[in-house]
Amino acid sequence: MLMTYLGKQSTEPLFLVTMLGMAISSNIVWYHHYVFLLLPMLIWMGWKKLDWQVIVWCLFGLSIIQIDRFYLTKGLLVHIFVHSLIIFILVSQVKSLSYRFMMK
Repeated sequence: MLMTYLGKQSTEPLFLVTMLGMAISSNIVWYHHYVFLLLPMLIWMGWKKLDWQVIVWCLFGLSIIQIDRFYLTKGLLVHIFVHSLIIFILVSQVKSLSYRFMMK
Protein backbone atom coordinates (compact mmCIF):
# COMPACT_ATOMS: atom_id res chain seq x y z
CA MET A 1 0.00 0.00 0.00
CA LEU A 2 2.92 2.32 0.69
CA MET A 3 4.31 1.86 -2.82
CA THR A 4 0.91 2.72 -4.27
CA TYR A 5 0.75 5.86 -2.14
CA LEU A 6 4.23 6.92 -3.25
CA GLY A 7 3.30 6.41 -6.90
CA LYS A 8 5.66 3.50 -7.54
CA GLN A 9 2.91 0.98 -8.27
CA SER A 10 -0.43 1.24 -10.04
CA THR A 11 -3.53 1.54 -7.89
CA GLU A 12 -5.64 -1.11 -9.60
CA PRO A 13 -4.09 -4.14 -7.83
CA LEU A 14 -4.64 -2.55 -4.43
CA PHE A 15 -8.28 -1.91 -5.31
CA LEU A 16 -8.69 -5.45 -6.64
CA VAL A 17 -7.21 -7.12 -3.56
CA THR A 18 -9.21 -4.88 -1.22
CA MET A 19 -12.53 -5.44 -2.98
CA LEU A 20 -12.03 -9.19 -3.39
CA GLY A 21 -11.03 -9.52 0.25
CA MET A 22 -13.99 -7.48 1.44
CA ALA A 23 -16.42 -9.52 -0.65
CA ILE A 24 -15.52 -12.80 1.04
CA SER A 25 -14.34 -11.64 4.47
CA SER A 26 -17.58 -11.97 6.41
CA ASN A 27 -18.40 -15.13 8.33
CA ILE A 28 -21.48 -15.86 6.25
CA VAL A 29 -21.36 -15.10 2.55
CA TRP A 30 -24.76 -15.55 0.98
CA TYR A 31 -25.12 -16.22 -2.70
CA HIS A 32 -26.26 -12.69 -3.56
CA HIS A 33 -23.05 -11.28 -2.01
CA TYR A 34 -21.06 -12.74 -4.89
CA VAL A 35 -22.32 -9.89 -7.06
CA PHE A 36 -19.62 -7.79 -5.37
CA LEU A 37 -17.02 -9.91 -7.19
CA LEU A 38 -18.17 -8.54 -10.55
CA LEU A 39 -16.67 -5.07 -10.18
CA PRO A 40 -13.11 -6.24 -9.33
CA MET A 41 -13.21 -8.79 -12.14
CA LEU A 42 -14.38 -6.23 -14.69
CA ILE A 43 -11.75 -3.74 -13.54
CA TRP A 44 -9.07 -6.45 -13.71
CA MET A 45 -10.09 -7.31 -17.28
CA GLY A 46 -9.97 -3.64 -18.26
CA TRP A 47 -6.65 -3.06 -16.48
CA LYS A 48 -5.08 -5.98 -18.36
CA LYS A 49 -6.55 -4.61 -21.61
CA LEU A 50 -8.83 -7.60 -22.22
CA ASP A 51 -6.07 -10.20 -22.12
CA TRP A 52 -7.61 -13.50 -23.16
CA GLN A 53 -6.07 -15.39 -20.22
CA VAL A 54 -7.61 -13.00 -17.69
CA ILE A 55 -10.98 -13.18 -19.44
CA VAL A 56 -10.95 -16.99 -19.44
CA TRP A 57 -9.95 -17.05 -15.76
CA CYS A 58 -12.75 -14.63 -14.81
CA LEU A 59 -15.32 -16.57 -16.82
CA PHE A 60 -14.10 -19.75 -15.14
CA GLY A 61 -14.61 -18.12 -11.74
CA LEU A 62 -18.07 -16.86 -12.62
CA SER A 63 -19.08 -20.31 -13.84
CA ILE A 64 -17.76 -21.80 -10.58
CA ILE A 65 -20.03 -19.39 -8.70
CA GLN A 66 -23.03 -20.56 -10.72
CA ILE A 67 -22.27 -24.28 -10.52
CA ASP A 68 -21.08 -24.36 -6.91
CA ARG A 69 -24.28 -22.92 -5.50
CA PHE A 70 -26.28 -26.14 -5.74
CA TYR A 71 -24.09 -28.99 -6.88
CA LEU A 72 -20.59 -29.03 -5.45
CA THR A 73 -19.29 -27.57 -2.19
CA LYS A 74 -21.85 -24.82 -1.54
CA GLY A 75 -19.32 -21.98 -1.54
CA LEU A 76 -15.93 -23.51 -0.77
CA LEU A 77 -14.76 -23.49 -4.40
CA VAL A 78 -15.70 -19.83 -4.72
CA HIS A 79 -13.58 -18.96 -1.71
CA ILE A 80 -10.68 -21.00 -3.07
CA PHE A 81 -11.02 -19.20 -6.41
CA VAL A 82 -11.06 -15.73 -4.82
CA HIS A 83 -8.17 -16.49 -2.47
CA SER A 84 -6.09 -17.85 -5.35
CA LEU A 85 -6.93 -14.71 -7.33
CA ILE A 86 -5.76 -12.49 -4.46
CA ILE A 87 -2.53 -14.48 -4.10
CA PHE A 88 -1.91 -14.32 -7.86
CA ILE A 89 -2.36 -10.54 -7.93
CA LEU A 90 -0.10 -10.06 -4.90
CA VAL A 91 2.63 -12.31 -6.31
CA SER A 92 2.55 -10.55 -9.67
CA GLN A 93 2.88 -7.17 -7.94
CA VAL A 94 5.81 -8.36 -5.83
CA LYS A 95 7.52 -9.67 -8.96
CA SER A 96 7.03 -6.40 -10.82
CA LEU A 97 8.24 -4.42 -7.81
CA SER A 98 11.36 -6.56 -7.40
CA TYR A 99 12.00 -6.25 -11.14
CA ARG A 100 11.83 -2.46 -10.85
CA PHE A 101 14.33 -2.46 -7.99
CA MET A 102 16.70 -4.72 -9.95
CA MET A 103 16.62 -2.37 -12.92
CA LYS A 104 17.88 0.59 -10.84
